[in-house]
Amino acid sequence: MTKLAIRNVGPIKNGLSKNKFIDFGGLTILIGTQGSGKSTIAKVYSSLCWLEKSLVRGDVTKDVAESKDYFLNEVMSFQGISDYFSEKSHIEFIGEKYNFILNNLNFNITEKENRQYASPKIMYVPAERNFLTSIVRPDLISKLPKALHAFLAEYEEAKDYSRSKLIDLPIGNLKYQYDPDDGSSYLVGESFRTNLLNGSSGYQSLIPLFLVTEYLCDLISQQDQDSSEVPLSVALQRRMMKEVKVVMERQIKLKKIKSLMDEIKRVQNRFIYSSFINIVEEPEQNLYPDSQKKILFELLKTLNSTPENRLVVTTHSPYILNFMMLNFQAGKLYKKNLSETSASEVEKIVPRNSVVESDKVRVYQLSSDGTIENLEFEDGYIPDTNKLNHKLDEINDQFSQLLYMDV
Repeated sequence: MTKLAIRNVGPIKNGLSKNKFIDFGGLTILIGTQGSGKSTIAKVYSSLCWLEKSLVRGDVTKDVAESKDYFLNEVMSFQGISDYFSEKSHIEFIGEKYNFILNNLNFNITEKENRQYASPKIMYVPAERNFLTSIVRPDLISKLPKALHAFLAEYEEAKDYSRSKLIDLPIGNLKYQYDPDDGSSYLVGESFRTNLLNGSSGYQSLIPLFLVTEYLCDLISQQDQDSSEVPLSVALQRRMMKEVKVVMERQIKLKKIKSLMDEIKRVQNRFIYSSFINIVEEPEQNLYPDSQKKILFELLKTLNSTPENRLVVTTHSPYILNFMMLNFQAGKLYKKNLSETSASEVEKIVPRNSVVESDKVRVYQLSSDGTIENLEFEDGYIPDTNKLNHKLDEINDQFSQLLYMDV
């Protein structure tokens, strides 16, 4: 499990009051008002996971990564948050292979000895994703934010992967189809086919999230089944083959032919994705509550597809937490000796392959004063102290107050 401690970065001030580290293992949910720092945490976490992978693969050396200004100008600039840092900023990151500490703008890296590393595919799904589906040829727009441009590249790959197929969407009884001949995406109903450009904002938000998530999940599953068929970039292929050549020459020179394949496999594994870190801003964006539930359970299904997968969600929706309550309760029922009829009824509410155990879920609540609170579960339930539920109670109280004044 990776961990992150963060203070005095952008809107975040004192950070987490108890047990200063935010845990990222399984599902991590970040809730809070606008500008409280949910995306800041998600972006810092994404950037540090990327840096750890780059160090393992040899994309960057430890000396370069620790050099002056590299942390801000290379690592954090990708997400556009370099300006969030000052000499008061403090970060501690406990990774799988490396630990990072930022203090007084000095960045230090410590490598963990004899630790295995499962190379992840890291995807940051920005809230601005519906921009990519509401205009023609977004790839021609100059100066797109780097993170949005990176997501666009994955979206284009996902569309090409699904070319001409009819893809069932989790909402609305519609299908998705990408036509490579005209380069357009379509919503397909029983008696119509319309360009996604003319679709609702809900579909424009959901489709890139759903398509990229499914594509990357399939990609990692294929690599697990046959690591000899790994779709790497040309640059990564060259780097991997260069390292394989060095290993072969060394093992042959030492006459350790028996261990040669094991050594080659170790090199190859550094370049193969064996897990998926999916970081999603506002999965509920522009969606009706029932649709929010369906896309959440799709994300949970992909989380469950590989044990090392991680899912990070930022949200303003009270429904997301309530749907997780359904998830936990369904998980309890699935463990019982249910009749076939009862199991079928539970499946209609929460699919079995979407169930996540409560001990694999963390919920953190961010406040406008820059603090972070861990909403610890009580017997598998999210406490009612969360501010999303408080707002619903507040509206009911205000309505009662207005009714009383009308008497």
